[in-house]
Amino acid sequence: MNDEDLQPDEHDAADDDIEVQARKRWSDGDDLILLIQVNNDRPFLAERHMTRAWEFLAEKVLAVDGFSRPALDGKKASNRFTLLVKQHLVYQKTSKYLSGVNQDETEKDILLDELTALYTDNDKSKTQKKALEAAKRTVREVGAKFVRDEAMSRASRRQSQEPSDTDAPTSGKKRLLMEIQ
Repeated sequence: MNDEDLQPDEHDAADDDIEVQARKRWSDGDDLILLIQVNNDRPFLAERHMTRAWEFLAEKVLAVDGFSRPALDGKKASNRFTLLVKQHLVYQKTSKYLSGVNQDETEKDILLDELTALYTDNDKSKTQKKALEAAKRTVREVGAKFVRDEAMSRASRRQSQEPSDTDAPTSGKKRLLMEIQ
């Protein structure tokens, strides 16, 4: 079926589908611009306010003349970068088994090699920090539990050592006043 065979309504629908697909797909040039800016700003290394860092990056990317996407926000930039990193990790795993085969390395591949290493190292360090904080929290909880248990055992010993007179006040001042009377 060629363009002449399409009815006018079908032709418009086909053009709309092409436009939608064109708007949704990222070009290699757009990916390269995003990766260069990510390499410059490195928003994934932010300790706090990571969303804000990605928003600033998206604003800078939109200001680049060669960037063809009409709208970009921090969430889209972050998701695209994460997707590129995951795809590159899969590519690295498959390419390490291809010995003796020449592989063309593009600027995009070189940037992704560097950024993937930084990204995975950052993930590992964040995981280690969380594990260290969890261990510290566990130590504090164990110490607090020990103190609570000791306090409870001493309280039960004190109650058993006190006279069984239920009318006797437990406070030191009240006991002193009762003894004086």
